[in-house]
Amino acid sequence: ASLGAGLRLDTIAEGVETESQAELVRQAGATEMQGYLISRAMPAAQVPAWISAYGDRNQPSRIRLA
Repeated sequence: ASLGAGLRLDTIAEGVETESQAELVRQAGATEMQGYLISRAMPAAQVPAWISAYGDRNQPSRIRLA
């Protein structure tokens, strides 16, 4: 993550499943994360409702950390 910050790039941690993993990701400096903590896999028909309820409209599959 610090390499990404040095290059002014967003960094995405994938596979985040627990709050403790999310905290480690935050401490490491990642700007975004995705994984089961954010959402389990779902049928395509359910995605619009999920985005409306929880998603960042610009990046619906990720949650912004910074």
